[in-house]
Amino acid sequence: MNELHLKKLGLTPKWLELGIIDSQLVEQELNQEDQDTEPTEHFRFGAIHNWLQNLDACHIDMAEVCELLSNDPDRHLAKGAFKEIMACGKLTNHQFEDVAAFVSNKYPHIEVYIEQIRLQRQLQNNCLDDLLFARCIEKGERDIQIALINHPKISKPQLIALSENGYSKKVRNLARQALKKRNT
Repeated sequence: MNELHLKKLGLTPKWLELGIIDSQLVEQELNQEDQDTEPTEHFRFGAIHNWLQNLDACHIDMAEVCELLSNDPDRHLAKGAFKEIMACGKLTNHQFEDVAAFVSNKYPHIEVYIEQIRLQRQLQNNCLDDLLFARCIEKGERDIQIALINHPKISKPQLIALSENGYSKKVRNLARQALKKRNT
């Protein structure tokens, strides 16, 4: 595998070093008949997506991954890849915060998304307290509030608050249904 083959796909040797792709995958892509019609960023994004499916984050230096993606010629691919990495649920808290800091410096308008993922991670860690509940209400994001309703530690007063002040009609209705189930 030479650098010319990698370059043809918009890759550098670092993609192989980090294990995001392997030489067999590169060869397969190069041998496809329609390689000239399929943009290479689709291949790179697909490689990242597949890599995340089997990611063992404990053995990955996320700073190197961030640096690799920040040098990608397609800024939209990099932004999408960063979002997917943060949302994958496989990063340690330290890795997540490192990636979030890197991404928020590079893409300032992504901070709202980062906060949503941060809240989802906290909810998945089963740590629902009044402060986290208030932050979820304050952010006014439907999916976060639905996650609240389905949280095993949500209290009756919190459900009442969501049934009255939820972000959307759907959230308010789901909260009312959850209250009815509790009362039966």
